[in-house]
Amino acid sequence: MQVGDLVRRKPEWGPWVKHNPWMYTEKDFEVGMIISIDLDLFQVLIGGTKTWYPKKELDLIDERG
Repeated sequence: MQVGDLVRRKPEWGPWVKHNPWMYTEKDFEVGMIISIDLDLFQVLIGGTKTWYPKKELDLIDERG
């Protein structure tokens, strides 16, 4: 992951959502962009708010289609 990449937060309920899609929250579908990196933390701009996340909480969105 690098600055400028599009990411999505991993589902709040984790892998359970694969079997129970009703467990998704609105935040699980928001897309953000990495705007800064500090060691293992990524600052992401999502919905006009900047927040720091560890890599394990983010999914990279494949832009190649």
